[in-house]
Amino acid sequence: MIIIAGDTHLKRYLWYSLRAVQYDTFFAFEQIISYAREHNAEALILAGDIHDPITTESLKFYQEQTHGLQDRIFAIDGEHDRAEPPWISVPKINGENLDQTLIEVDGHYIWGIRQQSRASVTRDLTKIPKQADVLIMHQFLDAVAPVPSAGNLDENLIPEHIRWCFMGHCHAPCTVEIPGGRAYYTGSTVPQKCDEFSFAHSFLVFEDGKVRRQLLEGRRFYRVRCETPGDLENLVSYLEAGCPSNAESYRGLPSVLFLEYNVSLHNVSQLLTDLRAQFQKVIFHMRPFLQTQDGQAGRPIQIGKTMEELVSQNTDDPDLQGLLIGLLREGDRRPIDEFRSRFQLDLEECYEQQDL
Repeated sequence: MIIIAGDTHLKRYLWYSLRAVQYDTFFAFEQIISYAREHNAEALILAGDIHDPITTESLKFYQEQTHGLQDRIFAIDGEHDRAEPPWISVPKINGENLDQTLIEVDGHYIWGIRQQSRASVTRDLTKIPKQADVLIMHQFLDAVAPVPSAGNLDENLIPEHIRWCFMGHCHAPCTVEIPGGRAYYTGSTVPQKCDEFSFAHSFLVFEDGKVRRQLLEGRRFYRVRCETPGDLENLVSYLEAGCPSNAESYRGLPSVLFLEYNVSLHNVSQLLTDLRAQFQKVIFHMRPFLQTQDGQAGRPIQIGKTMEELVSQNTDDPDLQGLLIGLLREGDRRPIDEFRSRFQLDLEECYEQQDL
């Protein structure tokens, strides 16, 4: 059995504006290591962005978790943990650098290529030994790249003798056809932004020529967009009716409810105070947005003095006003009643295996 994980992003805070959410990435990494130990995996391969960034705290945690597994761990760099020399090559760090290295595990010959420019990766693809049938990378393939970029890679450049390619970088778990087989993105182990709440956060298990995705347990995240006073009333009704986010999830971690609200709504600050008092096991995070004149949700906008003044007229909460600095993402435009089923999810549901 070979375990492949990527984009663990070991760091204390997922969002620096929400300090109550801490160490989620560490908890996810612990599950990966526990699984490797329990199933006596022959190798644990880390496909980049293990640290974000490399810190004394993240390295110490990594060392503690991987103690005794150093002969079975192999890693490549991602863009968030690039270093010279690579962090995995530093003496006394558990594991070996897989970049430009061929290893044999469980009957497979595995080659690694660290995150680089398109030109460098394209060049390195021509250097892969012919006996290699598994490739580990940290790169966007054109088939899944969110935007065109000079760093993206044409999947047709991967040699035909590579039957399995395991990738980091893309936080959405997915599969891409390549000339000789398939490329599997590990996905991230925890959500890094609102758009990732619905992703299947997981790692990959490669055994007997088959790949399956092992889902991770973690904190529950919910996202609700309120555009009218009626939406706020519906939200309160759903919460009072027994929203499952009013319960602890994995390791007793309280759930997080991201509440995006129209800046024209009044008394939002008081509503937040009331919700926090009533649902003490939920971490509430408020994020304002501005609509265009035709009533449609605006595109991401850079907040300036004008918008700060607008919001200050609707809330005197300094914490909420402080959230107005930066770039706001476009929120979910679905009506509030479409979130009803999400509030009724069973938080005690165990993680499961999914065959790919």
